[in-house]
Amino acid sequence: MKQSNDIWILIIGSRNMITPSGEWKLISERAKSIKAVMGISSKMLNITKDRMPLIQDVLPKMEGLEIINYSFINPWGFISAFIRLFRKANKVIKEDRIGIIILSGAISYLFWPFIKRKGLKVGVDIHGPLEEWLEYPPSSLRMRPLAKYSYKIFKYLEKYIIKRCEFCIVVSEPLRKYIIKEYDKKEVLIIPCGLCSILEDDEIIKFRNHWRNQLNIDNETLFVYCGGLSKWQLVDKCCIIFKDLQRWFCPSKLLLITPNPLAAKDIAISSGLKESEVICEYIKPERIKEILCAGDIGLLIREKSITNYMAFPNKFADYMNSGLIIITTSGLGVPSKIVRDSHIGIVISNKGLNVVKNDIRELLDIYYKRKSNLHAYYNMTRTVVSFSVDMKKHVNQFIKLVLPSEGKHSPHS
Repeated sequence: MKQSNDIWILIIGSRNMITPSGEWKLISERAKSIKAVMGISSKMLNITKDRMPLIQDVLPKMEGLEIINYSFINPWGFISAFIRLFRKANKVIKEDRIGIIILSGAISYLFWPFIKRKGLKVGVDIHGPLEEWLEYPPSSLRMRPLAKYSYKIFKYLEKYIIKRCEFCIVVSEPLRKYIIKEYDKKEVLIIPCGLCSILEDDEIIKFRNHWRNQLNIDNETLFVYCGGLSKWQLVDKCCIIFKDLQRWFCPSKLLLITPNPLAAKDIAISSGLKESEVICEYIKPERIKEILCAGDIGLLIREKSITNYMAFPNKFADYMNSGLIIITTSGLGVPSKIVRDSHIGIVISNKGLNVVKNDIRELLDIYYKRKSNLHAYYNMTRTVVSFSVDMKKHVNQFIKLVLPSEGKHSPHS
């Protein structure tokens, strides 16, 4: 395929691109994959609430993506950030060879009147339904009436823009069906939260040996949770499930990889675990795929909700890439189906979030098969990763929109 290094994708966003969030991971992996496949770079102008990271690490620079953040603390700061982003976007469109513009995040919808006049192809990047604001309100919308009012306004905006944009990008099939039904939109592309590069057997074994040695893990079965500590991520339930399974996997430990290890340890202890049974670590984003290889069983627990059913967590791809057995719930639509169909873990019922006897029997069967032949299990998970979360394969449909014919350039050519 012809390389197009002179064409850029401009992303105007309102995502958390300051800390190693799921939003940052999805957008950066997608941009990296587009760069690897087609040589097209992305530039993101992003308005975001100022966030003070718990650990002062600089996010790794991702090939193919330049991020410029315009942060704010209060409403006056928001207006200033909005104007600065507006001016920068106007300059970028004039000076760079922009082939396509993507709006990512609800606040970015406010830029629609400006960008639509530029005559460029415009798409909308949707990570989840706006119902998330009602089910799991962000800190700025914790007052219920404010959440409902904001939801109604942005629901109208989203409908107006999606009906008029050229295409939408979503992360899952349930979300695609939702967009088609809610907004009568046909051009909806699925690019799940995936990976630009897939680990090989020798890499997994090398990382496994290194990190088990670092963590002082010998013959223990290592359960792993990786992610934040928000209530909807159910870290306490992960700890309880681990406690319930300990008698079947003895000796065993639980590794919690999170930006706030001290808070994670408090959650584990308050859930009934002993301090000696838990390891809490913060790991730089670029090394998470390494430490996950030390584990045996990954925990990805979500309750039943509209938001979760349409979600595709980044950690699901990371767990598979590291060769973990996965314990998840039916509340996650597509991930639970992949786990069930591919026999790489178990799916527990959202009713009570308890592991029943049949679940334990199935989990033990998978566990001992994996233990007897790690290479065979890694080969199986790599096959699943390749067809389900290999970002390079999924971005091909998107690239056809950017360059509908071989060698076609942007309107500024």
